[in-house]
Amino acid sequence: MGSSCVNDEPEFLEDDPDPLLDLRSLMGVNISVGDLATAILEKGIQGHDRYGRFMTFAPNSDEAKIALNALATQWSWYKSSDRCNTVSPAEAAFAGGSPFTTMGWRMSACPAFQQEPGRNLVRKMNAKSEKASTAIIGGLMAFIRGELGNRPHPDWNGSDQKVKDLLIEQLKGYPGVGSTNLDTKFAEGNRMLREA
Repeated sequence: MGSSCVNDEPEFLEDDPDPLLDLRSLMGVNISVGDLATAILEKGIQGHDRYGRFMTFAPNSDEAKIALNALATQWSWYKSSDRCNTVSPAEAAFAGGSPFTTMGWRMSACPAFQQEPGRNLVRKMNAKSEKASTAIIGGLMAFIRGELGNRPHPDWNGSDQKVKDLLIEQLKGYPGVGSTNLDTKFAEGNRMLREA
């Protein structure tokens, strides 16, 4: 008798009103490894435990030590003379499952990091960049469909669903990459191309 598994990974809210700002994302807005390490040592860190429960971990917890070790590895990479020829530990962790993508702080609990003047912790797209991103999405989808004087992609089956499924699978856990948001972005991109 066989067994079946309905869902072996926890579901994360696509439009979480209080999202986790993971270590990788925070480094992406120029929060230094040192500032992140200091925050962990002073306030602890948040993330999912080995059972999938979202928790706040104390500064001296095993989870905090794991995050600190990951940051130490990133710092070693920064100092490496060969870093131009290798992928950073944070970038290698993009697919998920590492402290860089599973640990950080909820937006409401994120420490107040010192940043360059005028720079927001969470990047917000201005109207011009949002419009450009939407046009790019529409253009890429039109290209895949073969609507720009080219042949359709060989895997194109007449539906945006395959592209959406691929993006969700490859970018699992990345904020904003979920079924509802992709449907909206695809529709906006298509509409923008039709109006151009």
